[in-house]
Amino acid sequence: MKIIFTKTALGDLDSIYHFREQPTAKRLVKSILKEIKILEKHPEAAPVDELFIDQIKIICSLVVAKGLYKILYFTEKETVYISGYGIADKIRLLMLEKNIMRDN
Repeated sequence: MKIIFTKTALGDLDSIYHFREQPTAKRLVKSILKEIKILEKHPEAAPVDELFIDQIKIICSLVVAKGLYKILYFTEKETVYISGYGIADKIRLLMLEKNIMRDN
């Protein structure tokens, strides 16, 4: 499978890079990108994210960087689209702020 990063995901990755001290940021981004590569051969490696159950696309979340970040992605045909990143324990808060979650 091919991996494509959305503009949002690239912006998120850039934010991660600039948020940390430089040596740490480089290692962190390198680690995240290395862990994403598993999706090329195993796009089913991560579970469907329960926050997105009611969405049109099936969004999966891969926890990376020793549990620090959560990568959100979806697949179409032979492509994995990385749609964004977030701090793993703050994803719910970010989703509520962006009004992406649907009302029950």
